[in-house]
Amino acid sequence: MSPSLARNAVALSVGLALMAPGAASANPLDAFGFGPRGVAMGGAVTATARDVSATYYNPAGLALGDALLLEVGYARLEPALTLNGVEQDVDASAGLQGGLVLPGVIAGHRVGVGLGVHLPDRRVTRLRALRQSKPRFELFDNRPQRLSITSGLGLEVAPGLSLGAALTYLSGTEGALRVDGVVHASDPERTRLFSGMDVNLKAVRYPSFGLQWCPSRALCLGVSERERFELALDLDVDVQGRIVSGADDTVLVEQGRFFLNSRNADLFSPRQVTLAVAWTDTDFTLEADLTWLQWSAFPGSTATVVVELDLGDLDFAVPVPDPPGPARYQDIWVPRLGAERRVFGRAGEDSLWLRGGAFFEPSPAPEQRGLSNSLDADKWGASVGIAVECIDPWGLAPRPVELAVSGLWIGLVERSHLKASPADGVGDVVSGGAWAGGSAHVQLAF
Repeated sequence: MSPSLARNAVALSVGLALMAPGAASANPLDAFGFGPRGVAMGGAVTATARDVSATYYNPAGLALGDALLLEVGYARLEPALTLNGVEQDVDASAGLQGGLVLPGVIAGHRVGVGLGVHLPDRRVTRLRALRQSKPRFELFDNRPQRLSITSGLGLEVAPGLSLGAALTYLSGTEGALRVDGVVHASDPERTRLFSGMDVNLKAVRYPSFGLQWCPSRALCLGVSERERFELALDLDVDVQGRIVSGADDTVLVEQGRFFLNSRNADLFSPRQVTLAVAWTDTDFTLEADLTWLQWSAFPGSTATVVVELDLGDLDFAVPVPDPPGPARYQDIWVPRLGAERRVFGRAGEDSLWLRGGAFFEPSPAPEQRGLSNSLDADKWGASVGIAVECIDPWGLAPRPVELAVSGLWIGLVERSHLKASPADGVGDVVSGGAWAGGSAHVQLAF
Protein backbone atom coordinates (compact mmCIF):
# COMPACT_ATOMS: atom_id res chain seq x y z
CA MET A 1 0.00 0.00 0.00
CA SER A 2 1.36 3.44 -0.95
CA PRO A 3 -1.13 6.12 0.15
CA SER A 4 -0.82 9.86 -0.34
CA LEU A 5 0.67 12.16 2.25
CA ALA A 6 -2.80 13.32 3.29
CA ARG A 7 -3.95 9.79 3.94
CA ASN A 8 -0.83 8.99 5.90
CA ALA A 9 -1.23 12.18 7.85
CA VAL A 10 -4.60 10.88 8.98
CA ALA A 11 -3.03 7.61 10.11
CA LEU A 12 -0.29 9.47 11.92
CA SER A 13 -2.74 11.82 13.58
CA VAL A 14 -4.56 8.81 14.97
CA GLY A 15 -1.38 7.75 16.66
CA LEU A 16 -0.69 11.25 17.94
CA ALA A 17 -4.20 11.49 19.30
CA LEU A 18 -3.36 8.59 21.57
CA MET A 19 -1.19 11.03 23.49
CA ALA A 20 -4.41 12.31 25.04
CA PRO A 21 -5.77 10.94 28.31
CA GLY A 22 -8.25 8.10 28.39
CA ALA A 23 -11.03 7.84 30.94
CA ALA A 24 -10.37 5.51 33.84
CA SER A 25 -12.72 3.88 36.30
CA ALA A 26 -13.62 0.63 37.91
CA ASN A 27 -15.17 -2.36 36.15
CA PRO A 28 -18.94 -2.76 35.50
CA LEU A 29 -19.40 -4.95 38.59
CA ASP A 30 -18.02 -2.19 40.81
CA ALA A 31 -20.32 0.30 39.13
CA PHE A 32 -23.60 -1.64 39.06
CA GLY A 33 -23.23 -4.86 41.05
CA PHE A 34 -23.39 -8.53 40.10
CA GLY A 35 -26.22 -11.03 40.14
CA PRO A 36 -29.95 -10.48 40.73
CA ARG A 37 -29.82 -10.73 44.53
CA GLY A 38 -26.77 -8.49 44.90
CA VAL A 39 -28.21 -5.81 42.62
CA ALA A 40 -31.70 -5.96 44.15
CA MET A 41 -30.29 -5.57 47.68
CA GLY A 42 -28.19 -2.53 46.81
CA GLY A 43 -24.94 -4.50 46.97
CA ALA A 44 -25.43 -5.25 50.68
CA VAL A 45 -24.74 -9.00 50.55
CA THR A 46 -21.14 -9.32 51.82
CA ALA A 47 -22.26 -11.25 54.94
CA THR A 48 -24.84 -13.48 53.23
CA ALA A 49 -23.76 -14.14 49.60
CA ARG A 50 -23.82 -17.89 48.95
CA ASP A 51 -24.57 -18.06 45.21
CA VAL A 52 -22.55 -17.15 42.10
CA SER A 53 -22.39 -13.51 43.22
CA ALA A 54 -20.15 -14.59 46.12
CA THR A 55 -17.27 -14.80 43.63
CA TYR A 56 -17.47 -11.01 43.51
CA TYR A 57 -18.90 -9.88 46.87
CA ASN A 58 -17.25 -12.36 49.25
CA PRO A 59 -15.65 -15.66 48.15
CA ALA A 60 -15.92 -17.03 51.69
CA GLY A 61 -19.63 -17.60 51.03
CA LEU A 62 -18.84 -20.19 48.36
CA ALA A 63 -18.12 -22.72 51.14
CA LEU A 64 -21.51 -22.32 52.81
CA GLY A 65 -23.80 -23.38 49.96
CA ASP A 66 -25.29 -26.87 49.90
CA ALA A 67 -26.05 -27.31 46.19
CA LEU A 68 -24.43 -27.14 42.80
CA LEU A 69 -25.66 -23.90 41.26
CA LEU A 70 -25.85 -22.91 37.60
CA GLU A 71 -26.89 -19.35 36.79
CA VAL A 72 -27.35 -17.37 33.59
CA GLY A 73 -28.90 -13.98 32.99
CA TYR A 74 -28.81 -10.68 31.18
CA ALA A 75 -28.33 -7.20 32.65
CA ARG A 76 -28.74 -3.81 31.01
CA LEU A 77 -28.50 -0.27 32.36
CA GLU A 78 -29.09 2.86 30.31
CA PRO A 79 -27.41 6.20 31.07
CA ALA A 80 -28.97 9.65 30.90
CA LEU A 81 -25.97 11.76 31.91
CA THR A 82 -25.93 15.47 31.15
CA LEU A 83 -23.43 18.31 30.99
CA ASN A 84 -24.96 21.78 31.08
CA GLY A 85 -28.30 20.17 30.37
CA VAL A 86 -27.12 18.32 27.24
CA GLU A 87 -27.18 14.52 27.27
CA GLN A 88 -23.77 12.93 26.72
CA ASP A 89 -22.69 10.00 24.57
CA VAL A 90 -22.01 7.41 27.27
CA ASP A 91 -22.40 3.73 26.40
CA ALA A 92 -25.03 1.58 28.06
CA SER A 93 -23.87 -1.26 30.28
CA ALA A 94 -25.29 -4.49 28.88
CA GLY A 95 -24.27 -8.12 28.74
CA LEU A 96 -24.60 -11.68 29.87
CA GLN A 97 -23.93 -12.59 33.49
CA GLY A 98 -23.72 -15.98 35.07
CA GLY A 99 -21.54 -18.72 36.45
CA LEU A 100 -21.54 -21.76 38.67
CA VAL A 101 -20.79 -22.90 42.23
CA LEU A 102 -19.46 -26.39 43.00
CA PRO A 103 -19.73 -27.43 46.68
CA GLY A 104 -17.84 -30.28 48.30
CA VAL A 105 -16.17 -31.65 51.41
CA ILE A 106 -12.42 -32.08 51.96
CA ALA A 107 -11.06 -33.64 55.18
CA GLY A 108 -14.37 -32.97 56.89
CA HIS A 109 -14.48 -29.28 55.92
CA ARG A 110 -17.00 -27.78 53.52
CA VAL A 111 -15.50 -26.15 50.44
CA GLY A 112 -16.88 -24.39 47.41
CA VAL A 113 -15.46 -23.40 44.04
CA GLY A 114 -17.13 -20.67 42.00
CA LEU A 115 -16.86 -18.99 38.63
CA GLY A 116 -18.57 -15.70 37.75
CA VAL A 117 -18.62 -14.06 34.31
CA HIS A 118 -19.74 -10.69 32.95
CA LEU A 119 -19.64 -10.66 29.14
CA PRO A 120 -20.55 -7.35 27.43
CA ASP A 121 -22.79 -7.87 24.41
CA ARG A 122 -21.18 -5.17 22.24
CA ARG A 123 -17.42 -5.38 22.74
CA VAL A 124 -14.95 -7.22 24.97
CA THR A 125 -13.08 -4.04 25.84
CA ARG A 126 -12.95 -0.43 24.77
CA LEU A 127 -10.39 2.34 24.87
CA ARG A 128 -11.17 5.95 24.20
CA ALA A 129 -8.61 8.75 24.31
CA LEU A 130 -9.82 12.23 25.20
CA ARG A 131 -8.09 15.56 25.67
CA GLN A 132 -7.48 16.51 29.28
CA SER A 133 -9.82 19.47 28.85
CA LYS A 134 -12.61 17.38 27.29
CA PRO A 135 -15.45 17.04 29.84
CA ARG A 136 -16.30 13.41 30.60
CA PHE A 137 -17.78 11.31 33.39
CA GLU A 138 -14.59 9.76 34.74
CA LEU A 139 -16.15 6.87 36.68
CA PHE A 140 -18.49 5.79 33.87
CA ASP A 141 -16.79 6.44 30.54
CA ASN A 142 -14.96 3.12 30.06
CA ARG A 143 -16.69 1.28 32.88
CA PRO A 144 -19.48 -0.52 31.01
CA GLN A 145 -17.23 -2.08 28.36
CA ARG A 146 -15.18 -4.71 30.16
CA LEU A 147 -15.09 -8.48 30.07
CA SER A 148 -14.78 -9.69 33.66
CA ILE A 149 -14.11 -13.27 34.80
CA THR A 150 -13.78 -14.17 38.50
CA SER A 151 -12.85 -17.53 39.98
CA GLY A 152 -13.03 -18.14 43.73
CA LEU A 153 -12.54 -20.70 46.47
CA GLY A 154 -14.19 -20.83 49.90
CA LEU A 155 -13.29 -23.05 52.88
CA GLU A 156 -15.23 -23.53 56.12
CA VAL A 157 -12.44 -23.68 58.74
CA ALA A 158 -14.80 -24.05 61.71
CA PRO A 159 -18.58 -24.35 62.15
CA GLY A 160 -20.07 -21.07 60.93
CA LEU A 161 -16.68 -19.58 59.99
CA SER A 162 -15.40 -19.59 56.41
CA LEU A 163 -12.55 -17.96 54.51
CA GLY A 164 -12.25 -17.34 50.80
CA ALA A 165 -10.11 -15.92 48.02
CA ALA A 166 -10.76 -15.06 44.39
CA LEU A 167 -9.00 -13.80 41.27
CA THR A 168 -10.64 -11.45 38.80
CA TYR A 169 -9.42 -11.24 35.21
CA LEU A 170 -9.99 -8.13 33.09
CA SER A 171 -8.98 -7.26 29.54
CA GLY A 172 -6.48 -4.46 28.93
CA THR A 173 -4.98 -2.96 25.78
CA GLU A 174 -1.52 -2.29 24.38
CA GLY A 175 -0.57 -1.37 20.86
CA ALA A 176 1.81 0.31 18.44
CA LEU A 177 1.54 2.33 15.23
CA ARG A 178 4.58 2.03 12.93
CA VAL A 179 5.20 4.12 9.82
CA ASP A 180 8.13 3.69 7.39
CA GLY A 181 9.03 5.22 4.04
CA VAL A 182 10.17 8.44 2.36
CA VAL A 183 8.91 11.95 3.17
CA HIS A 184 9.27 14.46 0.32
CA ALA A 185 9.66 17.91 1.88
CA SER A 186 9.02 19.98 -1.27
CA ASP A 187 6.41 17.80 -3.02
CA PRO A 188 4.04 16.07 -0.58
CA GLU A 189 2.37 14.09 -3.38
CA ARG A 190 5.62 12.17 -3.86
CA THR A 191 5.73 11.07 -0.23
CA ARG A 192 5.47 7.32 0.17
CA LEU A 193 4.76 5.89 3.60
CA PHE A 194 3.82 2.39 4.72
CA SER A 195 1.95 2.01 8.00
CA GLY A 196 0.93 -0.83 10.26
CA MET A 197 -0.85 -1.06 13.59
CA ASP A 198 -0.52 -3.82 16.17
CA VAL A 199 -3.02 -3.89 19.04
CA ASN A 200 -3.13 -6.63 21.66
CA LEU A 201 -5.57 -7.50 24.42
CA LYS A 202 -3.89 -8.62 27.62
CA ALA A 203 -5.33 -10.03 30.81
CA VAL A 204 -4.76 -8.32 34.14
CA ARG A 205 -5.77 -10.09 37.33
CA TYR A 206 -6.27 -8.90 40.88
CA PRO A 207 -7.11 -10.81 44.09
CA SER A 208 -9.89 -10.47 46.63
CA PHE A 209 -10.32 -12.07 50.03
CA GLY A 210 -13.23 -12.63 52.34
CA LEU A 211 -14.51 -13.92 55.68
CA GLN A 212 -18.00 -14.88 56.79
CA TRP A 213 -18.84 -15.76 60.39
CA CYS A 214 -22.24 -16.69 61.74
CA PRO A 215 -21.88 -16.91 65.55
CA SER A 216 -25.59 -17.72 65.83
CA ARG A 217 -28.40 -18.85 63.55
CA ALA A 218 -29.61 -15.27 63.11
CA LEU A 219 -26.44 -13.17 63.16
CA CYS A 220 -23.86 -13.19 60.34
CA LEU A 221 -20.81 -11.00 59.91
CA GLY A 222 -18.75 -10.48 56.78
CA VAL A 223 -15.47 -8.88 55.77
CA SER A 224 -14.13 -8.62 52.22
CA GLU A 225 -11.10 -6.95 50.68
CA ARG A 226 -10.39 -6.31 47.00
CA GLU A 227 -6.95 -5.19 45.96
CA ARG A 228 -6.27 -2.12 43.85
CA PHE A 229 -5.63 -2.75 40.19
CA GLU A 230 -4.82 -0.66 37.16
CA LEU A 231 -5.07 -1.42 33.46
CA ALA A 232 -2.48 0.66 31.65
CA LEU A 233 -3.14 1.88 28.12
CA ASP A 234 0.38 1.59 26.69
CA LEU A 235 0.74 2.85 23.11
CA ASP A 236 3.73 3.56 20.85
CA VAL A 237 4.03 5.64 17.68
CA ASP A 238 7.23 4.91 15.74
CA VAL A 239 7.91 6.80 12.47
CA GLN A 240 11.15 6.10 10.56
CA GLY A 241 12.40 6.94 7.09
CA ARG A 242 14.28 9.28 4.75
CA ILE A 243 13.47 12.94 4.17
CA VAL A 244 14.17 14.20 0.64
CA SER A 245 13.62 17.44 -1.31
CA GLY A 246 13.75 18.80 -4.84
CA ALA A 247 13.24 17.26 -8.26
CA ASP A 248 16.33 15.09 -7.85
CA ASP A 249 15.25 13.82 -4.41
CA THR A 250 18.18 15.32 -2.56
CA VAL A 251 18.50 13.50 0.74
CA LEU A 252 18.12 15.84 3.70
CA VAL A 253 17.96 13.12 6.36
CA GLU A 254 19.12 9.60 5.59
CA GLN A 255 17.36 7.91 8.50
CA GLY A 256 15.07 10.10 10.58
CA ARG A 257 13.03 8.86 13.48
CA PHE A 258 10.14 10.10 15.57
CA PHE A 259 9.12 7.95 18.55
CA LEU A 260 6.32 8.57 21.02
CA ASN A 261 5.20 6.51 23.99
CA SER A 262 1.93 7.28 25.76
CA ARG A 263 0.96 5.52 28.97
CA ASN A 264 -2.03 6.16 31.17
CA ALA A 265 -4.52 4.44 33.45
CA ASP A 266 -7.17 3.16 31.05
CA LEU A 267 -9.01 1.49 33.92
CA PHE A 268 -8.50 1.86 37.66
CA SER A 269 -10.16 0.31 40.67
CA PRO A 270 -9.19 1.36 44.19
CA ARG A 271 -8.45 -0.96 47.04
CA GLN A 272 -11.68 -1.53 48.95
CA VAL A 273 -12.60 -3.09 52.28
CA THR A 274 -16.18 -3.94 53.29
CA LEU A 275 -17.54 -4.64 56.77
CA ALA A 276 -21.01 -6.20 56.93
CA VAL A 277 -23.55 -7.37 59.47
CA ALA A 278 -26.77 -9.26 58.74
CA TRP A 279 -29.79 -10.51 60.68
CA THR A 280 -31.18 -13.50 58.85
CA ASP A 281 -33.41 -16.56 59.06
CA THR A 282 -35.02 -18.87 56.49
CA ASP A 283 -37.59 -16.25 55.42
CA PHE A 284 -36.00 -12.85 56.07
CA THR A 285 -32.64 -11.07 55.75
CA LEU A 286 -31.64 -7.54 56.69
CA GLU A 287 -28.03 -6.52 55.99
CA ALA A 288 -25.95 -3.37 56.31
CA ASP A 289 -22.56 -2.96 54.60
CA LEU A 290 -19.96 -0.20 54.87
CA THR A 291 -17.19 -0.02 52.23
CA TRP A 292 -13.98 2.02 52.30
CA LEU A 293 -12.48 2.81 48.88
CA GLN A 294 -8.93 4.10 48.58
CA TRP A 295 -9.45 6.57 45.75
CA SER A 296 -6.55 8.68 47.00
CA ALA A 297 -4.26 6.22 45.14
CA PHE A 298 -5.86 7.09 41.76
CA PRO A 299 -2.96 8.19 39.51
CA GLY A 300 -5.19 10.15 37.16
CA SER A 301 -6.08 9.35 33.57
CA THR A 302 -3.90 11.98 31.88
CA ALA A 303 -1.24 10.32 29.75
CA THR A 304 2.45 10.47 30.53
CA VAL A 305 4.17 11.10 27.20
CA VAL A 306 7.78 10.44 26.17
CA VAL A 307 8.97 11.83 22.80
CA GLU A 308 12.23 11.15 20.94
CA LEU A 309 13.10 12.97 17.69
CA ASP A 310 16.19 12.42 15.54
CA LEU A 311 16.32 14.42 12.27
CA GLY A 312 20.08 14.68 11.90
CA ASP A 313 21.18 18.25 11.18
CA LEU A 314 17.66 19.62 10.73
CA ASP A 315 16.69 22.11 13.40
CA PHE A 316 13.24 20.93 14.36
CA ALA A 317 11.64 20.24 17.72
CA VAL A 318 8.34 18.71 18.85
CA PRO A 319 6.63 20.24 21.89
CA VAL A 320 6.10 17.74 24.69
CA PRO A 321 3.03 18.00 26.94
CA ASP A 322 3.70 18.98 30.52
CA PRO A 323 3.68 16.05 32.96
CA PRO A 324 0.19 15.48 34.36
CA GLY A 325 -0.55 16.80 37.81
CA PRO A 326 -1.99 14.67 40.62
CA ALA A 327 -5.66 13.72 40.39
CA ARG A 328 -6.20 14.64 44.08
CA TYR A 329 -9.02 12.14 44.54
CA GLN A 330 -10.08 11.35 48.11
CA ASP A 331 -10.90 8.14 49.98
CA ILE A 332 -14.63 7.57 50.45
CA TRP A 333 -17.00 5.48 52.61
CA VAL A 334 -20.06 3.92 50.96
CA PRO A 335 -22.96 2.70 53.16
CA ARG A 336 -25.38 0.11 51.77
CA LEU A 337 -28.60 -1.40 53.14
CA GLY A 338 -30.46 -4.39 51.75
CA ALA A 339 -33.37 -6.63 52.72
CA GLU A 340 -35.30 -9.62 51.39
CA ARG A 341 -38.38 -11.44 52.60
CA ARG A 342 -40.22 -14.58 51.54
CA VAL A 343 -43.86 -13.50 51.20
CA PHE A 344 -45.23 -16.79 49.94
CA GLY A 345 -44.34 -20.46 50.37
CA ARG A 346 -41.68 -22.31 52.32
CA ALA A 347 -38.15 -23.56 51.76
CA GLY A 348 -38.02 -26.33 49.16
CA GLU A 349 -41.45 -25.40 47.78
CA ASP A 350 -42.91 -22.82 45.43
CA SER A 351 -41.94 -19.45 46.93
CA LEU A 352 -42.00 -15.74 46.24
CA TRP A 353 -39.30 -13.34 47.48
CA LEU A 354 -39.30 -9.55 47.55
CA ARG A 355 -36.01 -7.65 47.74
CA GLY A 356 -34.90 -4.05 48.06
CA GLY A 357 -31.84 -1.96 48.76
CA ALA A 358 -30.28 1.49 48.81
CA PHE A 359 -26.83 3.06 48.96
CA PHE A 360 -25.04 6.40 48.92
CA GLU A 361 -21.68 6.84 47.18
CA PRO A 362 -19.99 10.21 47.71
CA SER A 363 -17.79 11.44 44.89
CA PRO A 364 -14.03 10.99 45.33
CA ALA A 365 -13.28 13.66 42.70
CA PRO A 366 -12.55 17.29 43.57
CA GLU A 367 -14.28 20.18 41.86
CA GLN A 368 -12.69 20.69 38.42
CA ARG A 369 -11.57 24.32 38.57
CA GLY A 370 -8.53 24.10 36.27
CA LEU A 371 -7.69 22.60 32.88
CA SER A 372 -8.93 19.09 33.73
CA ASN A 373 -12.61 18.18 33.29
CA SER A 374 -12.67 14.76 34.96
CA LEU A 375 -16.25 14.97 36.24
CA ASP A 376 -18.06 13.02 38.92
CA ALA A 377 -20.78 13.61 41.53
CA ASP A 378 -22.36 12.10 44.62
CA LYS A 379 -24.59 9.15 43.76
CA TRP A 380 -27.77 7.78 45.32
CA GLY A 381 -28.86 4.25 44.46
CA ALA A 382 -32.16 2.44 44.94
CA SER A 383 -33.01 -1.10 43.85
CA VAL A 384 -35.84 -3.61 43.95
CA GLY A 385 -36.20 -7.24 43.00
CA ILE A 386 -38.52 -10.20 42.89
CA ALA A 387 -37.58 -13.87 42.83
CA VAL A 388 -39.84 -16.84 42.19
CA GLU A 389 -38.76 -20.32 43.28
CA CYS A 390 -40.75 -23.05 41.59
CA ILE A 391 -40.56 -26.83 41.42
CA ASP A 392 -39.10 -27.88 38.07
CA PRO A 393 -42.06 -29.33 36.13
CA TRP A 394 -39.71 -31.28 33.83
CA GLY A 395 -37.77 -32.87 36.68
CA LEU A 396 -34.38 -31.73 35.37
CA ALA A 397 -33.41 -30.03 38.65
CA PRO A 398 -34.17 -31.75 41.96
CA ARG A 399 -34.51 -28.39 43.73
CA PRO A 400 -36.69 -25.38 42.91
CA VAL A 401 -35.69 -23.28 39.93
CA GLU A 402 -35.25 -19.59 40.72
CA LEU A 403 -36.41 -16.91 38.28
CA ALA A 404 -35.22 -13.49 39.47
CA VAL A 405 -35.71 -9.96 38.17
CA SER A 406 -34.02 -6.87 39.59
CA GLY A 407 -34.18 -3.14 38.90
CA LEU A 408 -31.62 -0.46 39.71
CA TRP A 409 -31.65 3.35 39.62
CA ILE A 410 -28.57 5.49 40.28
CA GLY A 411 -29.02 9.25 40.45
CA LEU A 412 -26.13 11.70 40.22
CA VAL A 413 -26.55 14.80 42.37
CA GLU A 414 -26.27 17.90 40.18
CA ARG A 415 -22.83 19.43 40.63
CA SER A 416 -21.34 22.73 39.43
CA HIS A 417 -17.67 23.03 38.44
CA LEU A 418 -16.74 26.73 38.46
CA LYS A 419 -13.50 27.48 36.62
CA ALA A 420 -10.82 29.56 38.32
CA SER A 421 -9.96 31.33 35.07
CA PRO A 422 -12.61 33.34 33.19
CA ALA A 423 -10.64 32.58 30.00
CA ASP A 424 -11.00 28.80 30.39
CA GLY A 425 -11.67 27.22 26.99
CA VAL A 426 -14.50 25.03 28.29
CA GLY A 427 -15.99 27.25 30.95
CA ASP A 428 -18.14 26.35 33.92
CA VAL A 429 -19.73 22.91 33.77
CA VAL A 430 -22.83 21.55 35.49
CA SER A 431 -23.05 17.75 35.58
CA GLY A 432 -25.92 15.46 36.53
CA GLY A 433 -28.14 12.64 35.34
CA ALA A 434 -28.96 9.05 36.18
CA TRP A 435 -28.63 5.38 35.28
CA ALA A 436 -31.61 3.03 35.16
CA GLY A 437 -32.09 -0.59 34.20
CA GLY A 438 -32.23 -4.10 35.51
CA SER A 439 -31.57 -7.77 34.95
CA ALA A 440 -33.28 -11.14 34.62
CA HIS A 441 -31.66 -14.41 35.72
CA VAL A 442 -32.40 -18.12 35.94
CA GLN A 443 -30.75 -20.29 38.58
CA LEU A 444 -30.76 -24.09 38.70
CA ALA A 445 -29.83 -26.00 41.88
CA PHE A 446 -28.76 -29.66 41.91
